Amino acid sequence: MQVGRPYAWEKSYPAGVRWDSPIATSTLQELLDRAVADYGDRPALEYQDRRISYRGLGDQAARAAAAFQHIGIDRGHAVALYMPNTPWHPIVFFGVLRTGAHIVHLSPLDAERELIHKLTDSGARTVVTVNLFGLDAKALKLAAGGHVDRVIVADDGVWASYPLMGSASAFGHPPLEGEGRTAKGGPGWGGSDAADDGDSVCAEALSPPPGPPARSDLPPAEPRYSEGSAAQNGDRSRQQPTSVGGGDGRRRARVDWPAGAEPFSLELLMAETPTPSHWPPVSADDIALLQYTGATTGVPKAAVLTHANLTAAVSSYRIWIGGQRPTGAPPDRVLAVLPLFHIYGLVSVMLRHLASGNELLLRSRFDIEEVLRDIEVNRVTAFPGVPTMWAALVNHPGIEQRDLSSLRACASGGAPLPVEVAERFGRISGLPLPSGWGMTETAPAGASPPLRGPAKPGTIGLPLPGITVEVVALDDPHRVLGPSEVGELRVKGKNVMQRYWNRPDETAAAFADGGFLSGDIGTMDDDGYFFILDRKKDMILSGGFNVYPQVIEQAIYEHPDVEEALVIGVPDPYRGEAAKAFIKLRSGASPLTLDTLKDFLADKIGRHEMPAALEIRTALPRTSVGKLSKKELIEEERCKGAHDA
Repeated sequence: MQVGRPYAWEKSYPAGVRWDSPIATSTLQELLDRAVADYGDRPALEYQDRRISYRGLGDQAARAAAAFQHIGIDRGHAVALYMPNTPWHPIVFFGVLRTGAHIVHLSPLDAERELIHKLTDSGARTVVTVNLFGLDAKALKLAAGGHVDRVIVADDGVWASYPLMGSASAFGHPPLEGEGRTAKGGPGWGGSDAADDGDSVCAEALSPPPGPPARSDLPPAEPRYSEGSAAQNGDRSRQQPTSVGGGDGRRRARVDWPAGAEPFSLELLMAETPTPSHWPPVSADDIALLQYTGATTGVPKAAVLTHANLTAAVSSYRIWIGGQRPTGAPPDRVLAVLPLFHIYGLVSVMLRHLASGNELLLRSRFDIEEVLRDIEVNRVTAFPGVPTMWAALVNHPGIEQRDLSSLRACASGGAPLPVEVAERFGRISGLPLPSGWGMTETAPAGASPPLRGPAKPGTIGLPLPGITVEVVALDDPHRVLGPSEVGELRVKGKNVMQRYWNRPDETAAAFADGGFLSGDIGTMDDDGYFFILDRKKDMILSGGFNVYPQVIEQAIYEHPDVEEALVIGVPDPYRGEAAKAFIKLRSGASPLTLDTLKDFLADKIGRHEMPAALEIRTALPRTSVGKLSKKELIEEERCKGAHDA
């Protein structure tokens, strides 16, 4: 088929938005510097009812960068970031990148063996974590086992100890006086109206401001330390943060560090290290992030994402959203409950909204009543979520009587959104709930429905500005198909990853004619709207997380009573999909229940990977050559679901 401009989707683009708009790229520290220059004293983050301004965020990130550089972190180094949603995440994220090093995201949901694999594969020998949810203890256990050389722990209690985020006592500049101010007291840098129209952006929007952010002369408040720590031996940077007290004491407990694995205190490193006169040179083509995703074997592999990949995705999002926002729209208050260690939360939420001058309300976990409080009391205006969150919201008792009037924009991603959930949300809130599409490998920009487009249930929308999505033949990824033909989605754009880390064969197999082969089977209609029909692989999308059956199967096989095991995805009303295990027990084995199996797997796989159902069988299906086969099990579950419906 002949392909080229104009593409089918261009005629369906919203008025005021062009698919061929210039896509800006830069380094991520330039993105932050630009935001600091444009939005200065405007709130950037809200956490535990405290606020941090853009200027404060930039200052703290620079302090962190100086601290990391002081202990030897430099260009080419990999630093593992092991945190939930807390202000320390963006501070450390931007701080590491300013040194020329790159980030390796670890998930707090990862089992120990997954953490070890990611650390070993990436080469990260430094872990930065926080004293929440036992993550510091887990990180120190990794150090004691020789899997990392250095653990840096940030004290989350410091945020609750500050009377007001952005005050002089915290960041060395005046308290916040309102949400509309910028660093120059006017409408943004260079005479643009970016400060007043959060997502309006042109090709110059990510260019650096003149000069680095200033360092405050006042150190941050010092954290609390336990008795008998290294403080008594004169090594202040290796003092032990006590995990007792602070703003949310129930989430912290005292930690006894393993022998020889005492951590560095991030706050003291930041307080004692002067900011250098200049920073190492960093290019937009340098690696910024190793973001782990799955492989055909189920072993996580890292997508190599450069500064240019990530900022190109931000640019595409901002052009798309900015062209559909009313002129003069005020900044958004964005509920950031999606995990920042996930590519969706990192780029679509954190980076995009910081680049736009919006305020992120950081939340460590999803709780439906807390979400409703943020909407009703804190007047959240934007809520990006995953299907499990929307299912919980629309099914919450009394939701029809709750005040959702502050919401201006909502979006779903990470997994397919059931049509009935989107429709019910629309009836309750009066707002559309568009469900976009992207992948870790696309950083994760891909396609999105227009905010006020035609009703096309189940669509993932139109390719975002600067991104080409094509349907190619399943048997020949070089052959582009036409409208209504079914094939694999292939993606091209500045946002698409360079390669997989240490996986040259898988990298070669993932690209055809310069386009990334997504593994998703879909189609495009005559208007240029895309639809996902199925996946080529057995991967399960559970609550927005990728779950790989083979990882679960391998863990199940460690049970002494298991002879054979298969895991498939089955529909789940809350998670979209969940894992179901089919097991053949050894002769003479004791009965195995789902709860017993979960107990056995607790230290082997993540909570998001845990089977939701178990079926014991006397035999499992096989192919004609004797291999275990999932095809029959999938068909049985499909028929069962159709019968139950």
